[in-house]
Amino acid sequence: MTDYAVSPGAYLAEWIEEEGNGITQQQLADKLGVSRKLVNGIINNKEPVTADTAVLLERVTSIPVSAWLKYEAKYREDLVRLKDAQDLGSHISEIPSHVGSFMRKYSITSATARNPSGLVGDFLCFLGFGTFEAYERYADKLLPNIATLKEGQEKDLDRASLMLWITMGERTDVFLSKRIPKYKEESLKKILPQLRNRAAHPDDHMIQDLADILLSVGVVYQFIEAPSKLPLYGITRWINGSTPLIQQTGRLKEDGAIIWTLFHEIGHLLNDQSKGAVLELERNKDTRECEKKANAFAKGVLFGKGGLGNFHGMKWDTEVAQKAKEIGVCPGLAVYEMHKMRMLPYNYGRKLIQKPSIPFAVATL
Repeated sequence: MTDYAVSPGAYLAEWIEEEGNGITQQQLADKLGVSRKLVNGIINNKEPVTADTAVLLERVTSIPVSAWLKYEAKYREDLVRLKDAQDLGSHISEIPSHVGSFMRKYSITSATARNPSGLVGDFLCFLGFGTFEAYERYADKLLPNIATLKEGQEKDLDRASLMLWITMGERTDVFLSKRIPKYKEESLKKILPQLRNRAAHPDDHMIQDLADILLSVGVVYQFIEAPSKLPLYGITRWINGSTPLIQQTGRLKEDGAIIWTLFHEIGHLLNDQSKGAVLELERNKDTRECEKKANAFAKGVLFGKGGLGNFHGMKWDTEVAQKAKEIGVCPGLAVYEMHKMRMLPYNYGRKLIQKPSIPFAVATL
């Protein structure tokens, strides 16, 4: 692919020089039966070669009509392509280097920052947008609460990373199969005990088992690897307004974090009035009412009325594990919440934490 455009006027000028036997523009115009202004305009790229003009040029130059029209079409195409490349390249600063590396890792692009239009173009192509402005408008509409959620964060939540990760979640096998049952809120409520019981025994099959249980009631639960600098645990959102999706990054691979985040997200599905996207960030200090409700829901379902008070004053592994067994949760979950609430020194309870295998889903290109 060239980085320049050759006009039909250049071909005409070449013909005049090499085969025109010293013919002037006026003489050529007379032979064609057109004005000198038109001939000059074609040579200087100010006038297009129309179908009518191409017929006349064929008779005088013996170059076929199809060739002249091809020259014109290719020239116009190249002009548009070069302008588009310039426009795309102007947005390269909005695609961080780690996003480019992540895209190359998953074969979304082979371009680097040395080919800015190629990198930005592949980014838009994967997300399904024609222009960067259209992508920005969509992102602003999908994630109206990004600015609020970024407050107080130690790391930047860049939009390119987030939108790339979100789109990857929409292209997994479960969505492409189109075999997702219709979601019913009452059905989700009924399987809460089943989900809780399965989460009480974390192993390498736990996440897939939980995903299968949730899918049976129309909820998609999946893990998608995120770009390295995206400070995100997960997101809860609705696909096409009807299919709830709980998508996690697996950034914290510990059983307690995985289980708590899942039930917290289920709390959003069951309690939030709107169907907007809810982000769960690292060190998120969000005090919105919907977050309080989601936390209360997760705590109630997992720990019961006594909550973490059941573990008050405990610090030894044996007593924490025994109490967790009595309540019906895994010890790692109890330790995770006790650490978070500063009920237990961070260096205590570490041996009770498990790291189950995470079945990361892969996006189809």
